[in-house]
Amino acid sequence: MNLRFLLLLAMLHFVASNAFASSAIAPANSYYLLDTKSTGAELSVNSSGASNDGHFFIRWPDFKGPEGIYTLEYRNSQDNNWHIAYNGNHLYYASEHELDSGVYEFRVKCAGYSGCPTSGYLLHTLDVVHDPEYVNLAYHNRQQNVNVYWQQMPSTEGYVIEQSLDYGRNWEEVIPEGQNSKLYHGENHTGFVSTSNDVTVPKQTQIAALQRQGTLSFARQAVAQATSPTAPLGSFRYRIKNCNSVRCGNHTESNQYTEQDLRPLMQDPSFEHGMTQFLPNNAKELEISTARPINGEKSLRVSLENWGYIEWEKKYVTWNNYAPRSGLNGLTARGKLRVDYLAPDARLSVYPVAYYLEGGKGHRLEGQQLVIRRASSSETDRRLVVNTVRGEHTVDAHDIINIDQQIWLSRSHQIKTIKYYVRLVGSQARFHIDDAQLYENGGLGQYDPTLSLYLSNYIGELKSEWTDFARHNNKEAPNEGLEGGQCQRNDGVFRYHVEYTPYGESSWNTFYCGIGTRYFNSASRLHSGKYEFRLKCRGNRRGQNYANCPADGYVRGYSAMLREVESLRAQASQRDYKVYLSWPKTLGAYGYVIEQKTNNSGWGVVTPSSSQSKMIWRGNTMFTENVATIERGLSSGNDYQYRIKACRYTRCQENYGYSNTVRFYGHSMGRTGQVINFKADKPRIIPSEDIVLSWERPKALDGSEFKDFLTYKIYVTKPSSPEFLKWSNINALSIRRGGDTGIQKLGTQRFRILACDSYGQCSGEATTTVEVVGPPPMPLSFSSDQSTIRVGNSIRLSWQMSSNYTSPVTFNVYVIEPGMSNTALIPLLQNSQLTTLEQRMNKPGRHTFLIEACNQDGCSTQRSVDVAAKLSAPILSHH
Repeated sequence: MNLRFLLLLAMLHFVASNAFASSAIAPANSYYLLDTKSTGAELSVNSSGASNDGHFFIRWPDFKGPEGIYTLEYRNSQDNNWHIAYNGNHLYYASEHELDSGVYEFRVKCAGYSGCPTSGYLLHTLDVVHDPEYVNLAYHNRQQNVNVYWQQMPSTEGYVIEQSLDYGRNWEEVIPEGQNSKLYHGENHTGFVSTSNDVTVPKQTQIAALQRQGTLSFARQAVAQATSPTAPLGSFRYRIKNCNSVRCGNHTESNQYTEQDLRPLMQDPSFEHGMTQFLPNNAKELEISTARPINGEKSLRVSLENWGYIEWEKKYVTWNNYAPRSGLNGLTARGKLRVDYLAPDARLSVYPVAYYLEGGKGHRLEGQQLVIRRASSSETDRRLVVNTVRGEHTVDAHDIINIDQQIWLSRSHQIKTIKYYVRLVGSQARFHIDDAQLYENGGLGQYDPTLSLYLSNYIGELKSEWTDFARHNNKEAPNEGLEGGQCQRNDGVFRYHVEYTPYGESSWNTFYCGIGTRYFNSASRLHSGKYEFRLKCRGNRRGQNYANCPADGYVRGYSAMLREVESLRAQASQRDYKVYLSWPKTLGAYGYVIEQKTNNSGWGVVTPSSSQSKMIWRGNTMFTENVATIERGLSSGNDYQYRIKACRYTRCQENYGYSNTVRFYGHSMGRTGQVINFKADKPRIIPSEDIVLSWERPKALDGSEFKDFLTYKIYVTKPSSPEFLKWSNINALSIRRGGDTGIQKLGTQRFRILACDSYGQCSGEATTTVEVVGPPPMPLSFSSDQSTIRVGNSIRLSWQMSSNYTSPVTFNVYVIEPGMSNTALIPLLQNSQLTTLEQRMNKPGRHTFLIEACNQDGCSTQRSVDVAAKLSAPILSHH
């Protein structure tokens, strides 16, 4: 073998190969030719063989001599254009860039040299088949099927799908159904392949064994599964091969998934027994509602503000009972949610959380999130965007949104606590939730990229953690910081890059950079404020997003640094010598410590009176609401100021929030100026829709601060009706108009507000209006007399409107039959005034019935009810 060739091979790792051709490289028809030269042997090109990663190594003989210049060209078999890969005097080329899957032709020009083919080129064919980097699975217990999805490969002919039901000992092919499959013939595979990288296959548990037992046994088992209340638990694994036009590549396997029963934990998921179950935090409203229930007769109505949330929790470890839960393969949070209002700056998220022990340390893991926000094109809140881990879609406001969010857990995790969150990020949201349930176990086969942050902190420290989707297996790796302003290095190692910015801004700063999966910023505390965090999940080996990474390449999280109470307002009641304090609720607070200063004296702790809500915490008697009345030891001629800090289970805030100074004068302060900025959050609504009226405290007539305590009264005028007093003695600066049925009457409603001082004198009138337009509200109730029935029998459907809605309506009733899409509505009644319907059930499976109320302006949101029709078990016999 040529000595020069051997030396060059040995020095490959010292030599920098040329990149793909640039304008500085000579064109393909420029060669140094010696027509009289003879190599003495037939010329040929050799390579490293078929490629499974897109890289290749090609070498050719030395037929031009030491100074010869060689040009290597290539093209895809589907492309007629040749591209320059290399131009130089080496006798080899090792690619630096990946080629997509496909069959490629390479050529080196050899015309005029002995042994050169008649084409004038040395030719070589190389095929590339990329192996998927991941195969994920998600099992759906309700549908009894498995969603299998994997990395989408460019220029593929299709994918071979195989499953194992015995932990990888035996494999059988899964033939995809429908238009996403085709017949394939290659060197190492002949059969049907999937043309999609996302398929849903039926759950199978014993097929291989049953096939050996014969057809009759298989039929008996199929009937048993169809009529049994619980199907057998499954255990499965999948593997995928990518195929080009010549051959299929290597297998990439999913994790092993072993099904476990979903065990419900919440006692009253439908709220029919009146249990709210969820604990509120910054919730203005949390109550069982019989108006517009999502399902059944009742739903939970919730109003959140200022980054508030509701949570349900199950504690396995308490101060007097250490019994961590192990053996779970995940968690599943389900339910139905309808958004009544979402502020423009707000988003709602629903997700499960697990707190677990591993390696002697506590960990917090957030699961898949359902995120709801306003559509950017929606000037009102009529269109909403719903994001899940698998994609994004838009819905109309008041549509029912299904919740099905999960966490994957290792069965070795020692679980301390699990939670179900519905969380607001932003100023305000109102919604109904129903059929809410948190289950032990889930259907995921692997982690999704998630970023877990504690919701709030009182001293600026933040514990953060994220899933190890890059598989570094190094939780505690240090924060490397930036190098040259960049987190990623040129060493081929993906680094987790976590950034933060004040919420609503885009001034991103690095929080963590490294290969670890948790970080605690105890050395660099954050200032008070609300923050958005993002974790980069783009940048795998092919520069693509990791599995289930959002389209923009980041997973996001939010946290509030609450080092002091945001504001504290004091009002002196001149008539009865009391001070009324109010402040925004602090997220996560158990209670509040209040201190008072008289004139220039020192601060002293204020103790709640016997009539005020309070609790004792670490020797302090705390106020537990966000309002307080100070009524002892106050007199004329003194200046009073107050300060406050919030306390939670672990600690109090490190800083105080301070009030304005107040003084008692012992007489009326006269009339107020006009109530400021009195408005409704929505100027136009549909019947039964809630609104929030809000305003600001008026000034004195001379523009100074009004120095008396104020309450408010609001009058309402409905179309063609006299004005009436709706609310009085309001001591807040907002109120919700809705109740069980909301505003019903079409037309313009006028609201008038007055401010009243401690002497009962009212002034400062301001008005606003709301227009009620559009179709009627959905029927107040829609039910079936039976939820499960045998095929061939009939059910009775019945419905009614709210008694407060008196305008005429007609009804449309539809059914979605088993196996049909949500848009395949079969009409049963049209423009009917009936309020009942008898319906015979002729098909087995789940039927969804829907009803809408209509008037000349359109139809309402649909209300639905499900009914399951079952076959009687057949009698099998054989001879």
